[in-house]
Amino acid sequence: MASTYYTIGSKGDEVKKLQQTLTNAGYDTKGVDGIFGANTQAAVTAYQKANNLTQDGIAGSQTLGSLYKPAATTQTIPQINQAAPVAPKQPAVDLSALSNINLNPTVTVPTYETPFQDKLNSALDKILSYNPNSAYDVTTDPLYAPLKQQYDNAGQSAFNNQIGRLSALTGGRPSTAAVGTATASQNQYAKDFAGTVLPSLVSAEQTRKQNEYNNIINQLEALQGADNTGYNRFRDTTSDTQKAEEKKISDYLSTIGQYSDNYQARINVVENDNDPTNDYESPLLKAKRQEKIAAQEAAKAEAEQLAYEREVEQAKLTNDTKLTNAQISNYAADNARQAASGGSSTTDITSLGTPQQLNYFNNAFNYLLEKNGDDGYKAYQQLLRESKDYNASMGGKLYTELGKQLQAYGKSQGTPTSINNAVTASVDDLTGVIKTRFVKPATQDEEQVIDYQGIADYLEQLINAGADKAKTDELARIWGLNID
Repeated sequence: MASTYYTIGSKGDEVKKLQQTLTNAGYDTKGVDGIFGANTQAAVTAYQKANNLTQDGIAGSQTLGSLYKPAATTQTIPQINQAAPVAPKQPAVDLSALSNINLNPTVTVPTYETPFQDKLNSALDKILSYNPNSAYDVTTDPLYAPLKQQYDNAGQSAFNNQIGRLSALTGGRPSTAAVGTATASQNQYAKDFAGTVLPSLVSAEQTRKQNEYNNIINQLEALQGADNTGYNRFRDTTSDTQKAEEKKISDYLSTIGQYSDNYQARINVVENDNDPTNDYESPLLKAKRQEKIAAQEAAKAEAEQLAYEREVEQAKLTNDTKLTNAQISNYAADNARQAASGGSSTTDITSLGTPQQLNYFNNAFNYLLEKNGDDGYKAYQQLLRESKDYNASMGGKLYTELGKQLQAYGKSQGTPTSINNAVTASVDDLTGVIKTRFVKPATQDEEQVIDYQGIADYLEQLINAGADKAKTDELARIWGLNID
């Protein structure tokens, strides 16, 4: 067996035997398929470390000789909870309590439908179409004709009486003076009608119109009061449900955080107990802890999105025009960009400009990326060159935010796209590129998947392009790889 060794790329029944033996010994190769891949290499390295062998990830004569000894197959995983043994091939933390926790708790945002909508619309239509100052023809007033007749009759009677009295004084013959005096008495009634009765009719009509208008206003206010009462009752009845659902999210976050803390506590024990037999456990625990941290961040983002949706719904219910469809659309676009750049929270841009400016912001982002081949950094350079036009169209605050978004997007896509430019990037930036390109985050149903071969190829490209060796060695160390 002195000339036999297995490393990345080896295949066959002997590799399958190696994988099965490692798995039986408690070093999980993530499957027994006869292909020596990154998971098998990690298991070999962990075994070598636990048994004081050269940690090169290669199953050579020393490693195989040690592994195939009968005693080597009796290795068991130390327990994290001394009160209960942990079965082999399992991380030393009990995750059973998380099995019933929903990663994305569904929270229904209730909507309120008023039973007074038709009546409210009718009252509003009356108010909008009502004109209290419309033209008034006093001759069409129902009181005009009888009052006019009454005053005309009274005037005629006064004329006749005056003529009769004056004629008696002159022997029955009316004089011109008598007729003039009688006519004056008659005309006084006409003047009283025009100067007193007609203005009173006009005033009465104006009062009637104002009272009618006030009655419509009072009706609308009564309907709005009833509607507000109904809405407040609706909010009261849904409040307890919302609080319970919000508590469900809070409890989930708390539980995730607690398990993350438990993992860290165990990691501290493993790394500080001077016991090499359980050192293999540290990378497994770290991976699991990172998985829970990612789950916690995803849940936080879900909670923040839920809070925003409730704010939008509340704005709709109260006719709050501060949140418009354009703002909501831009929020969604912004959320997607933040997620692409690895962020767990969303920048609230809705307060940085008007709906029209926000809509221009969203269109500009997509336009600049499309024109520059989805290269965020190039799009940002174009934004700088044309800063005057963009500043004028969206305002200084949104212009600054757009620049930040384009740079973040560029970083999330691994740009600069040229490997020759990437060689000058920092370790932190390159780590971000690797995470974006070669690491598939854990989900509720699947564990985190790391493309170690892709990372190795990327590091090789950096080396060939002249990257600093200390930088590539540090990246290799971070991702647990051996590179020449």
